[in-house]
Amino acid sequence: MNRFEFMIRNGKEGVRLGVIQIDLAIKYEAYITYLEFMESMKGNGQTEYKKRAAAVQLTADKFNISYSTIWRYLAFFDYVTPTKEEITLYKNQTRWTLSNS
Repeated sequence: MNRFEFMIRNGKEGVRLGVIQIDLAIKYEAYITYLEFMESMKGNGQTEYKKRAAAVQLTADKFNISYSTIWRYLAFFDYVTPTKEEITLYKNQTRWTLSNS
């Protein structure tokens, strides 16, 4: 099981019980947000690199943190492009958020 699968299956409950640190949960939220931006850019004619860069910038803007910090958050999950099975797995899970807004 990789970090992404672990957070999908245990993240919400782990944060509630205090087993998972909040900064890890924020990294996970940023990663999920990045994946959602990547999904929304499908089929717009951009190269994969430009889509990825745009998704990272949109994620950085949404979280109000730097571009490089988002890249570190993505790197924490060991890769930037999940497999089709992992995308299906995260889409079937209930989205959870830690923000108050």
